Amino acid sequence: MNRTLTISGWLALWALALSGWLATATAGDGAVSGAPLTAPGPNPAAPAELAQYGALQGSWSCESSSQGPNGEWQTLPGRATWSWYYVLDGHAVQDVWKPAAEGAPWGTNLRTYDAEKKRWHMVWATQAQPEFDYYEATYSEGMIVMRGENPPRTANVPPHAAKITFYNMSDEHFDWKYEATAPGSDSGWSPFSRISCDRLN
Repeated sequence: MNRTLTISGWLALWALALSGWLATATAGDGAVSGAPLTAPGPNPAAPAELAQYGALQGSWSCESSSQGPNGEWQTLPGRATWSWYYVLDGHAVQDVWKPAAEGAPWGTNLRTYDAEKKRWHMVWATQAQPEFDYYEATYSEGMIVMRGENPPRTANVPPHAAKITFYNMSDEHFDWKYEATAPGSDSGWSPFSRISCDRLN
């Protein structure tokens, strides 16, 4: 097993442990209270680039939309809560997605920054699937672009390359979009879903 897979495995274990802990510590409004594994900010010894995602620290109210087969965008009912934290003594960033729909699966990302390679490594976990999704990301001109290769999840979701972009990022707002294309390809991206978030706190 190579070193990258070993690190990914540890990240997966951390995400699983932290997501389980956060689920028990989460208040009814989706915010985590009294969380001992969170940190008030980045550790002074952590890469300065941690602030690229760390700037989202806090909770956000988010509207989601998806593109239907006819190409029209449909806004989903309700607003999700997306909460962001510094964790691991300020050396990583974790976020927790609480969907608007009652009973819909929650999700969590654990994000670390590799200063040597100048890129983010992250793992996504959700109760909706037993596997973890792995992504890398880079920051440029105010946008963060994540990339990963996803296996088939259901009959309606074939294997694909994924590109996730955070953009229009400010202190009070950010936008997010998910695009997909054929596995291993870097062209022909098709939009799949969008999220628009406004800061709660």
